[in-house]
Amino acid sequence: MQDWRQSVVGAVDRLEKEAVELCRALVRVNSVNPYAGGPEGGEAKAQRILESELKRLGFETRLFEPPPGVYRKAGVLGPKDRSHVGRPNLVGELRFGGGGKTVVWNGHMDTVGIADMAIAPFKAEVRDGKIWGRGSADCKGSLTGGVMAARALKEAGVLNSGRILFESVVDEECSGSGAGTIACCLEGYKGDHCIVLDGAVDYLTVECMGLVTGYVTVTGEGGHAAHRNRVSALDMACLVKEELDGLKRERLAMHDMTSFCIGDFKAGDAPWMVPRIAKMGFNMSFPLEEAERGRAERNLFSGILAREFVERVLESSRKRHPWLEAHPPTVEWIKDLAPFRTDRNAPVVLELLKAHEQAAGRPAPMAVEPGWGDAAWLQALGGMPVATFGVGHRGAAHSADESVEIRNLLLQAKVVALATAALLKA
Repeated sequence: MQDWRQSVVGAVDRLEKEAVELCRALVRVNSVNPYAGGPEGGEAKAQRILESELKRLGFETRLFEPPPGVYRKAGVLGPKDRSHVGRPNLVGELRFGGGGKTVVWNGHMDTVGIADMAIAPFKAEVRDGKIWGRGSADCKGSLTGGVMAARALKEAGVLNSGRILFESVVDEECSGSGAGTIACCLEGYKGDHCIVLDGAVDYLTVECMGLVTGYVTVTGEGGHAAHRNRVSALDMACLVKEELDGLKRERLAMHDMTSFCIGDFKAGDAPWMVPRIAKMGFNMSFPLEEAERGRAERNLFSGILAREFVERVLESSRKRHPWLEAHPPTVEWIKDLAPFRTDRNAPVVLELLKAHEQAAGRPAPMAVEPGWGDAAWLQALGGMPVATFGVGHRGAAHSADESVEIRNLLLQAKVVALATAALLKA
């Protein structure tokens, strides 16, 4: 290992105590996305803790809220009536001298909800070599690793040009559609390379699926259950679901990473009332190739073709019952999130791979993220080659007993610091 690389790795190794303290401080703050349902949090307090750390390292910082109409301004289909008041992004800029290239680091401060957690979500307990609590793996641990990477680069003194833009954003989770990252792109925060501080420590993510989310509404007659011949919206919705299940089978067969999930099904108000309204909320992913066909056929790089598949199935479901023929189901599209793919030979990918082998002693496989993440907007709107590398392990994110291994905080910091230094030295 080259001398400057040894200096960086050694600097990270000396930061274990500080990494644990910062990660625990962030986990102790309730930054649950306000749209998660259940006990609400907010990102602002945690952002101020992170801002204080960045300022201590010499970052120039800025807090700003995504603007009203952020999705429309970016030409993105996102959720309606989403508020970002009191939910600021944090951007820090650290220069290592004049000129040079820019590397963007991006991670999110909001977390999913805590309703089903089996551990204390904000205690940040340390045991078994791990920090336990909501956001520890997704993605406060990864933000912590970024801070340690920046501190190691400063202490090692290996850079004399270039800059880092450190973005801690809001609304990545809970159908936020990446509003915080979209806002950063709209504000002009861009670089030559981008590393997303999120995801797993076992592999490097260089591609993710696109995703559409919608709600299907089916109507019935409603009324008191004593009226035996009333048409139930629940019964009609079950017929529609059978058609959507057929679509699911087709989608899963077409690609080894596609998914289709009906995760929200509601109907009726009481056992003695015939349901008048039934709603099904679903997610459906789509590969980059389908988005490319959408661009060629509809002039839209999006899930437009995936959405049309659903709409055709809903149209065909009308044949299942005379009531559906007269009262067709409708769909409201909540979000349409683009996929991304980075060239496996892009410098950011190659340097991260090299850094991982140097820091961990083993190569990191490249992977496709079956879900979705902000990396897509950093490429589509920010125009940057992007790769994702975090601190998590499989199954940790969003889990009832979320945790992060302390050793992974340091491993991620080493990999990010080494790769960033190499990119800025190039």
